[in-house]
Amino acid sequence: MFSRYLSILFCLFSTTVNAFHVSPNRDSVVSRHMLYMTQDEIPPRYQKKMPLKAQWLPIVKMNAPKILDGTFAGDVGFDPCGFAKSKNALYWMREAEIKHARLAMLAAVGWPLSELWHENIAAFFHLDSILASEGKAPSILNGGLSSVYAFGMLMTSSLVAGYLENKSMASGEIFWNAIKPDGYIPGDYKFDPLNLYNVKGDKKAMETAEIKHGRLAMIAITAYVALEATTGLPVVQTTPYLF
Repeated sequence: MFSRYLSILFCLFSTTVNAFHVSPNRDSVVSRHMLYMTQDEIPPRYQKKMPLKAQWLPIVKMNAPKILDGTFAGDVGFDPCGFAKSKNALYWMREAEIKHARLAMLAAVGWPLSELWHENIAAFFHLDSILASEGKAPSILNGGLSSVYAFGMLMTSSLVAGYLENKSMASGEIFWNAIKPDGYIPGDYKFDPLNLYNVKGDKKAMETAEIKHGRLAMIAITAYVALEATTGLPVVQTTPYLF
């Protein structure tokens, strides 16, 4: 009699345990198998993304913001003020950076060349020089833009820049709230007349070279302005070893 009751209790206990037992799902099975996998063998959806290290200040060990994941060329985790709080903000800031970088590269070359060659070219064509005092490149700080010719060139450049800017915005992709298509790269206008991307075979390496040169050019232009404002002399005279 006792054994019968014992067998009934055992059956009830087994039924209760089975009722609350959760069968392992696919994720838990994969998780157990991942214990025996290398990092390369783990499926991408199960790989844990480790935060990237910020490279712009190597003497301090800190992580880059999560949104700066190395997707863009030249991404060294630099955003100390936290401007890129979202993907839309990141795309917008990147568009602005690369446009300023390209303009700065043109200016970094044009500024000293105008101080070196403009007076000779103007004399050859029997024209007046439009350089500012002491032969400095015309800018707001040295009053060089008061010249009619310099102001006219500024306005012409602004109109051309406005036309190109309007053309780049015509598709609507670069606007803050616009949905970006797959493969969207800020500042990519498919400009490659010499087919260098295919010749070099590494598009991202060339994009990295462009943004690095552009950042250096932005620093150079700032240095030109500061140097001429403090010394009152053309940059080609204060740093003749560079030119």
